[in-house]
Amino acid sequence: MPSMPFGAPRSMLSSILSPTPSSATAGAPFGVLEWSHSRQYLYETCNRALYYSTELARGGWRRDATDDARAAYRLKSLTSLPLVVGTALHARAAELAKAIRASDPLPTLVAMRERTRHTLNHVWSSSQRRRAEWTLQPKQVPMLREHYYGLVPSADQLARTKDRVERALISLNGLALWGEIGALDPDNIALIDKLESYLLPPRDGDVGGSVRVWAAPDLVVRYGDGGQIVVIDFKSGPVASGSALKRHIAQVASYAVQLRVTGVLAEGEECRGLLVYLHDGTELPFTVTSDDIDAAAARIREGALAMSLARTMADHAAMDAVNEARAADTPEADLPVIVERARRESPGYAMTPDRTKCRDCPFREVCERHQDPAVGSVPIDVAA
Repeated sequence: MPSMPFGAPRSMLSSILSPTPSSATAGAPFGVLEWSHSRQYLYETCNRALYYSTELARGGWRRDATDDARAAYRLKSLTSLPLVVGTALHARAAELAKAIRASDPLPTLVAMRERTRHTLNHVWSSSQRRRAEWTLQPKQVPMLREHYYGLVPSADQLARTKDRVERALISLNGLALWGEIGALDPDNIALIDKLESYLLPPRDGDVGGSVRVWAAPDLVVRYGDGGQIVVIDFKSGPVASGSALKRHIAQVASYAVQLRVTGVLAEGEECRGLLVYLHDGTELPFTVTSDDIDAAAARIREGALAMSLARTMADHAAMDAVNEARAADTPEADLPVIVERARRESPGYAMTPDRTKCRDCPFREVCERHQDPAVGSVPIDVAA
């Protein structure tokens, strides 16, 4: 897996007071920008959450990190029961695809059920019993948001989650898709089982430079030599509709951008998308036109530039805060906290006004709204 292109972490203060070129700033005028689905989701959900994840948490492992930076570093590793379920189901889909590509026997439903049960029980048990270890090694020990914030699912919610997992495994095991893929040449099956990056080049007239895109479609197949390419994306829940369905289709189109940039799709060539909803096994096919791919590339560029501008606004806010502090003879030892506060409160990292979005946020402990009982009491519906 390629290393993340951020370079060696530095303290927040040193990055403001003595900046050096990096992938985020080198070049004209913005250098290489960064984009991923998770970053875009955070930005659209709450700009402040994006700050916690991409700035405050970075370098939180350092000895000179502030208390909030250390906390954000830990909190960034929090997961949730729905996320663990989704990850486990995607792993089972990957195992089936790998077996087909290798001409091996397919995993049985019993085997998939046992592996999923083991994963869920491991995360649940570790989250309950290994909190002290997680505090010291948050990247090595799983911790559920539900346990950490005292929002443990009820027995009814857990029962619904178990039912959801069982339904999904049965649907996954019985997909006609596996028979279709099994008839293909293994060379026409591309399983993307790790996060890869590629550079999306700028268009003529773009304000920003190239964009480093981190994306990983679940499965890509080509039906016959020179045949049409199909991008397959598995969803662990029920069939989406409305804005949620539009987001799912747009996500597949963003994967097609990667295929075009890497030369798998020719300029102007379309492909097919296939959304597979494991709640009941519904397969939703659609066409991804060349215009759809162009629009998805434009959304990636716009999102990356917007996030870069938010960081630039924080840079200016931090520099102003440092200048004011030094003019007031503030001790140098106090500057890191001043810088951190200025960046956090800059307009580019404003908190969302929609407090219902706070319920699933892992960063409530370092957020000003953490002490708000109205937010803290919002339940997490693990079956949603």
